[in-house]
Amino acid sequence: MVLLSTWSAGCGSAAPARGARDPLPWRDLPAAEAEVRRALEETPDDGRLWAAWAGMASRRRQWAECVARCDRALALVPGLREALLYRGAARLAMGDAEGAGGDLERAAEGTPGAPPARAAARLLRIAGARRRGPGLVSPACHEASLGTVVTDLGSGHARAVATMLEDLDEDAVRALGLPRSREAPPLTVVSFARREDFARYAAALLDEQVLPGMSLGVYVSPTRDLLLVGSGDGERLRRVLRHEATHEYLDGFVAEPAPWLSEGLADHLAAEGCHPERAVGLRRTAAACDGGRLSALFAADGGVFTGAGESVPARRAEVAGDNYALAFAVVDRLARAHPERLRAAFAAQIEGRPPEAVAAAALGGIAPEAFAVEVRAHAATLLDAAGR
Repeated sequence: MVLLSTWSAGCGSAAPARGARDPLPWRDLPAAEAEVRRALEETPDDGRLWAAWAGMASRRRQWAECVARCDRALALVPGLREALLYRGAARLAMGDAEGAGGDLERAAEGTPGAPPARAAARLLRIAGARRRGPGLVSPACHEASLGTVVTDLGSGHARAVATMLEDLDEDAVRALGLPRSREAPPLTVVSFARREDFARYAAALLDEQVLPGMSLGVYVSPTRDLLLVGSGDGERLRRVLRHEATHEYLDGFVAEPAPWLSEGLADHLAAEGCHPERAVGLRRTAAACDGGRLSALFAADGGVFTGAGESVPARRAEVAGDNYALAFAVVDRLARAHPERLRAAFAAQIEGRPPEAVAAAALGGIAPEAFAVEVRAHAATLLDAAGR
């Protein structure tokens, strides 16, 4: 499960993908940067321009540069909320929860319903959780070769977690044809021995968001925290880690990917074939997937992966599980039979095109009903291969 930024320029609230799309897709970023640079040459003392310039650094995850530009904006316009918000988000991403808290407290003042104030209030709660720390057991930290900090809260898997992260880029490159490296600050992986501790700490970070009952991991984009339950067998740990780390990888290329593409790709890269957590949902996919079901998945927001709208916990978990399984079957089929269409869908996503264009690229000119036939057969094949 991925918790994505839903306010502008990569420093919004921690929430399932929903609401307004990022207003500055990657496709438009270079032109926007050039426009702001030209404007700053003409009016170098415009604090709001410096704040916009800082927002673009935030969009690129260039946190130190973002802070420097915010400092300039605030020197020109003291108390400018946009600059306080961007600087607070950047400091939080860099691990300075104390400094972030001061900026975000000031950014949250004023009109409570305004987008900057809402984003600041949510990030402020996250900063508070980070300042307090997990507070569950004494952590043992290990530095991974990629700069990732792995905090092991009693699971005993920290070094294994650090090692598992190292081959993800290569697999994603092979699946999507993406660049192997990109600028990104260190990722903090927190591995818990007990699911109850994981859920409690996740709740502190996510505020009102509800994790589905079967969730064993979550990636929080604004703070770059990857939380997972590290107990159990090594194969399940590997699946959960790679699933959530895939969300982090995609976060380096697009601020708000289509939920079906993000979750389906995460499952595809996490495991070969059908794994136990997907078997029940794949059976329903094999039996009942049709064009309407596919179209609904392509248009759905991230709530479908939490069972949003269902009041009964068991039903919420069932709905979420079915949607995870269907997204996995769709992406796995594309990766195995139509890799060019999967790459086209992700290219459309990076370009900032709307969800229907991303879905159209995945379909490659065929009707949803026709692709549903392929997906049903593929789900059945995955189940047979796994002996389920």
